[in-house]
Amino acid sequence: MKLLLCRNCWDVVKLQKETRSCKCGESGGRYTDNLNAEYWGADETYIIGLDNRSLIRAIQNEGFPDPYGVYSGRNNINAWVVIEDHAGTCHRIPLPPRSPDG
Repeated sequence: MKLLLCRNCWDVVKLQKETRSCKCGESGGRYTDNLNAEYWGADETYIIGLDNRSLIRAIQNEGFPDPYGVYSGRNNINAWVVIEDHAGTCHRIPLPPRSPDG
C-alpha cells in the first residue's frame, strides 16, 4: 500500500487507481497498475510504503501475545519512505495542469 504525505498541509492520502490529492491540492497521485504509482507535488511530497503482508499479519495477530508473552496491543509493520532516486515502483511526474473549474 502506498500513502502520499504532503508536507505543505500534512495530509496523508492513500493512493488508488483514481487520482487523489491532498487537502491543499498541492500533491497528488495514483496507481498506474497494481504495483506502480505516479505522484506529483512540491519537493516536500513523500510516498510512504506499507508492506501489505506485514499489515495483514499485524491485524490478524491483534490480541495475541508477542514472542515474549506480552499482550502489548501493538503489532509492528514494515514501512518505508520512498526516496525518489531509489523509488522503483513510484515515479514523480510534473504537476498536472489544473482544470478551469478548480
